[in-house]
Amino acid sequence: MSDRDITIELEPAEPPVCPHCGSHNVVVHEYRQRVIKDEKQLGCFVTLVITYRTIKCNYCESKYATEDIPFLSDSFRVTKRAEDAVIEDLEMAGSIKDTSTRTGLSWDVCKNIHKRYLQSTISFSLGSSEFLAIDEFSIKKGHKYGTVVADIVTKRVIWVCEGKSNTEVSRFFELCGKIGCQQIKAVAMDQNAGFASLVKRYCSKALVVYDLFHMVYNFGRLVISASE
Repeated sequence: MSDRDITIELEPAEPPVCPHCGSHNVVVHEYRQRVIKDEKQLGCFVTLVITYRTIKCNYCESKYATEDIPFLSDSFRVTKRAEDAVIEDLEMAGSIKDTSTRTGLSWDVCKNIHKRYLQSTISFSLGSSEFLAIDEFSIKKGHKYGTVVADIVTKRVIWVCEGKSNTEVSRFFELCGKIGCQQIKAVAMDQNAGFASLVKRYCSKALVVYDLFHMVYNFGRLVISASE
């Protein structure tokens, strides 16, 4: 607790209502509490201690239910307006660490809020991209990998997947469809035979371009080193 922290206790003021049928003919089973983070107010970090009720409906004979708290996020221990504040801040600034500092929420909570937002709002679009780059990257060193496809001209990331196998990456070309695959003119990559085979299979007009760095690296590793 500091001078920048505010704790507000909230208790139900209205008679309980069954969340299933809307009946007021209910029995309160017990009172519980939840500790929730709210949006920052007047420069202070706000914590809500919410008392809520579990109830048994005598009308619809439902099992014990928890009354609704409409202003809470359905996935995180924050209010909906705190969730909106995280999304707005990250859309403007783009740094999870900075957003976490400004909102008083943990790095993981900020990341997961934005991740769900992106999953619900961003859809696949090849657009007018004709020259692509495809590469794999490490998610967990030595254990887990992903693959990214980007537009070379605009630097826009078009698609990302977890994994680097042909089965996983072929999903990208399937999303492009026949018309999209036909507009692709060239795909740059390292000397990955699997990626090259996918380009040849789906994009008959596209050139496979191996990047210079990996060609020189592999020539030194496989040719020069072997001859010494």
